[in-house]
Amino acid sequence: MINNLLSARKALSALGAGMAFFLFAASLTGTAAAKSDPKKSAGIYSGADLAFLSGRYQEALEGFNSLIRDYPDYPEVVAARYKIARIYFNMGRFQDSISASMEWLNLYPDNPLKIELMVLLGNDYSALGDRLESFRWRLAAMNLKTGQDSQNIKAEVKADTIELIKAGNATELEKMAAYGDENEFHPYIYHRLAAIAVEEGRSDDAKRYAMLLIRSSQDETWVSMGRELLEKVSEKEKGIYSDGTIKVGCLLPLSGPFALYGQEVLNGIQLGLDIFNLQHEGREIDLVIKDTKGDAEETVKGLQELADDNAAVILGPLRSGESTAAAKKAQELGVPIITFTQKDGITDTGDMVFRNFLSLSKEVEALLNRAITVMGMKRFAVFYPDQQYGQYMKDLFRERVRLLGGTITAIESYKPDQTDFGEGIKKLIGSVSSNTEGKKTGSAPVLNFDAVFVPDNYQRIAMIAPQFPYYNAFNFTFLGTSLWLSDDLLTSTGSFMQGAIFPVGYSPNSYNQGVEEFIVDYKDTFQSDPGVLAANGYDTIRLVKKIIERGDIKTKKDFQNALLGVVFEGVTGAISFDQKGEVKKEPLLLTIKGEEFKVLE
Repeated sequence: MINNLLSARKALSALGAGMAFFLFAASLTGTAAAKSDPKKSAGIYSGADLAFLSGRYQEALEGFNSLIRDYPDYPEVVAARYKIARIYFNMGRFQDSISASMEWLNLYPDNPLKIELMVLLGNDYSALGDRLESFRWRLAAMNLKTGQDSQNIKAEVKADTIELIKAGNATELEKMAAYGDENEFHPYIYHRLAAIAVEEGRSDDAKRYAMLLIRSSQDETWVSMGRELLEKVSEKEKGIYSDGTIKVGCLLPLSGPFALYGQEVLNGIQLGLDIFNLQHEGREIDLVIKDTKGDAEETVKGLQELADDNAAVILGPLRSGESTAAAKKAQELGVPIITFTQKDGITDTGDMVFRNFLSLSKEVEALLNRAITVMGMKRFAVFYPDQQYGQYMKDLFRERVRLLGGTITAIESYKPDQTDFGEGIKKLIGSVSSNTEGKKTGSAPVLNFDAVFVPDNYQRIAMIAPQFPYYNAFNFTFLGTSLWLSDDLLTSTGSFMQGAIFPVGYSPNSYNQGVEEFIVDYKDTFQSDPGVLAANGYDTIRLVKKIIERGDIKTKKDFQNALLGVVFEGVTGAISFDQKGEVKKEPLLLTIKGEEFKVLE
């Protein structure tokens, strides 16, 4: 665009000659008197300038345009045209500002204000989202030979241009680098290009840009930064096999109050590794385990250590607080992480964050799709523990019922440590029945709900369920969550919960591939039955092993891309991930029939 200025200037010069003849003719009919009135022209300029400084832009525009039209020879017309371009920018009329600036540059190519017009053009294009054209004009402003009084302007332009470069993508930066030999921004551009290439695992490009960075400047700081990038690329080229092994990190609570759950996941992971041959073309899988102690700070510390140790992928953590902290850190460090948390939205953290565990919203969705769409239930009561989990599940359930066209007829809560649930049950029933005295009667009330949702663990529902018939509440279905899965529930309370339905991520009674083998191996190894946590750990490490067996994974970015494309049949079902890293897996629905959990088909 700058190179076209000269030809455009010649065209405008010819146009200007014609305009001069026209203005001369017009002067014969009375314009000359106006031109010879310096006091009036000065008054118009002063008024327009005051309006401009006061932010009354429309008034200023009218004044400056009047000055240019009626007094074209007034000395301040040059400044008036510049301020018109500035006014358009301030009004958000960026295309008009560009047009006014280009006209100014053609009319006054040697005026000292030229640098400010070039800067303004850079700002116009930046506001329009055209980083390339913005860079072009800012570079032209920087290369303009000016006096000492323009140094502050150039300092600001340089700072803005550096920020522009930081925001640029690889394609834009390549074009910026091609804008002339006198480009003092070459080091910034090449450094950014090298950094992008390193992040994306493009080693050859990263080395090329690092060498260009070293050659683009004699400043020792840039030279050192180029050498550091080359060293970083060399380390990355060794990839996840840098010492002959493939490191898989593991972040789990192995001490503290949640150690029982962390150990179960780890059992599943270790079993998954023991079943398969660890050798892969002379390389081994090295499982590096970090104990989070159930603490977010310990989790972040462990993740940093795993990243420093060049872990190809990290498995865990479990709890929402630890998982949130780990997801943010993994995204920052560019390490793929597969969490086992149920926290909704965890994969929104970034493209390196995955989840192989059913979210709470998926549990509720599957449960109500069955209850309403298949079984025809319409009316629901909610009996929930008054704590964070219970409140969250109540809200999820209520919203899903609404979306599916059902009705919530009663909601009651109880304290987490409560053992007598009579008052809450009476309130649920009392909303439609006069039987609220807590005494058995010969006739059962007519309930206004088809099912009661109790989002609590199996120990709590085992205490709650028998108390409903005590208050003559029959002929409804209990609905629950995956926390209900325990054989203890069958032995203690199964007779009170016939037909109850709840979602799970794994069941020993499912027909998924390899379930029987998994159960036998787990019992032989750990002398206990595997639960959903062990099953998820087992499937996740086998999925990771499948990716490693491909033999084409060299970087963490490669591993992240492989996770997005993997399809794996495991004991918890078919596993794949969507583009946000969320597992694409439907819950199983179990019901209690006799003394067994049965999978609902």
